[in-house]
Amino acid sequence: MTGSEKRRKRNGRKNRGVCAGLLAAFFAVAALGVSCGKADPPAEETTTIRLSETEIELGVGESFRLTVVYEPAWKGEFPVEWRVSDPSVAAVEGGVVTGFHAGETVVTAHTNENTASCKVTVRDGADGGEGSSGKDGRTGSK
Repeated sequence: MTGSEKRRKRNGRKNRGVCAGLLAAFFAVAALGVSCGKADPPAEETTTIRLSETEIELGVGESFRLTVVYEPAWKGEFPVEWRVSDPSVAAVEGGVVTGFHAGETVVTAHTNENTASCKVTVRDGADGGEGSSGKDGRTGSK
């Protein structure tokens, strides 16, 4: 056997070892991906919520849409239960807050074990209530 043939044979063995190692690593990673399916978050990570606003001001008869922001966002959304602390001042349905009478109340969104709140001040026409200072969430008018 010539010197070049010996080198090729020796290099061939090395290449087979490297290829086998790379192939084994590839299949290990592929098997891990198949067995896990969807990536799971770390155990200590939980979903929290907040509202698009923490405080709004409305006139009587005006409405404003609050939205729930999920953090982290990739975890999806959960059903939301909306509550208002004083239903004589305002009502909330599906995140839309409507002012009834002058006063203050708190709107709360509940989802699973999380809650988020927004202070709502309703001004009557005599107080010069101009709504929520032109916020984009306004859906009605005085």
